[in-house]
Amino acid sequence: MTTFAEERRADRAADAEQRRIDAAAVDARRIDRERAADERAARLNEQHQTDRARVRETRARARAERRAARP
Repeated sequence: MTTFAEERRADRAADAEQRRIDAAAVDARRIDRERAADERAARLNEQHQTDRARVRETRARARAERRAARP
């Protein structure tokens, strides 16, 4: 095999390895984005549940006050 062919083969192997590294980095960023989105969704859901509980408590208090105010 000629030196030129050996260099081309080495270059192709290096390019393939770089593509694998780049693909792994893209996957890692995607996984990080998905994890961040999941965490954000969990926080929003928790806040939503807290808000709903607060609304239920406020409505129950208002009903109790209206009942207490009846003659």
